[in-house]
Amino acid sequence: MVVSFDEEVHLLTEATTDRDRIYRAIKSTKIDFGTSVYEAMDLVINDRFRKMDGRKAIVLFSDGVDTSSRRAHDMNNLSDALELDALIYPIRYDTFSDVQAMKNKPVTSGQQLPGQIPSKTKSPFPIPIPTQTVGMMGDKGTTPEEYKKADEYLDQLAFRTGGRMFYASTTEILRKPLPTSPPNSANFTASATTRRTNPKRGKSGK
Repeated sequence: MVVSFDEEVHLLTEATTDRDRIYRAIKSTKIDFGTSVYEAMDLVINDRFRKMDGRKAIVLFSDGVDTSSRRAHDMNNLSDALELDALIYPIRYDTFSDVQAMKNKPVTSGQQLPGQIPSKTKSPFPIPIPTQTVGMMGDKGTTPEEYKKADEYLDQLAFRTGGRMFYASTTEILRKPLPTSPPNSANFTASATTRRTNPKRGKSGK
């Protein structure tokens, strides 16, 4: 299973043993406004995993900062995780420094964003080409207090389910197998991006 989240939660593929389908779903993820990590976890835990038999695991790629969930909260997730028959492995991205550098600055459509995998294709132009401004990063989801809360949230998801939190300071961690990961698990994956203000709705996002 692959789920991504921005202001909305996107179920990209149901649980499957088809690896090609999973890879296609992961590659289809896109950067958009908002970060509804709480609602994404609520969907996976309560709408999907509680109906599945057998061993299960959730692999969550995020910095843990939520900016746009409306129907679920961190304490809901932690309470549900305690009763869930599944291991949770958060892969935490440290986006704090990048977010501070971009705070209250215009975000353009061609700009490299925190958590975004850089492209291997180089621009043919010798200088950067100006691109369309898509919004301004706001203050929501950028403070040290919010990052501390996010870190505790991810740590508790792992602790309450018997999983483990990993710090993705480099991409090397992504090449290593997770310890005691069930061989037939249904995995939930999502990617962290950045925070910016939606010019249409005036909201901040990741």
